[in-house]
Amino acid sequence: MIERLGGIDRAFLSLMLYIFGMLISIYVIMSASILRREETAKGETLLSMPVHRKRLFLSHMVYSFGGSAAIMLVSGFCVGLGAVIGTGDRGALSRLFFEMAGMIPAVWIIGGIALLLFGAFPRWMIGSSRFPKYSTPSLPSPGLHR
Repeated sequence: MIERLGGIDRAFLSLMLYIFGMLISIYVIMSASILRREETAKGETLLSMPVHRKRLFLSHMVYSFGGSAAIMLVSGFCVGLGAVIGTGDRGALSRLFFEMAGMIPAVWIIGGIALLLFGAFPRWMIGSSRFPKYSTPSLPSPGLHR
């Protein structure tokens, strides 16, 4: 099966890009939750100015979707460049770049669902910005070892 994918090195690089895509989708969800946090913390001040809620929402959409696309394209280029340097396969740069570019709509769909949930159920977005803080393991301090 791995031979049909083009070899173990191509399968590994494609898997790495899919993992990058999943991590970038977490970035999109967290940037959608920033909108909720900003609306609760500074909402009255922001919306009392000439900025409407729709314009505030659209600015966060541009930030979220444009940032995720930029991160994905840069990571696809860097993985492709590393593959060219490591394997000598000159076609790897364009193949991996366009493979990562092909995953942008999937990440945008996840971001769209997150923003749709923000619009429909804004209170559900409160915990999503704090999720990675609790999921990352912390290193023990040197004073705890005996």
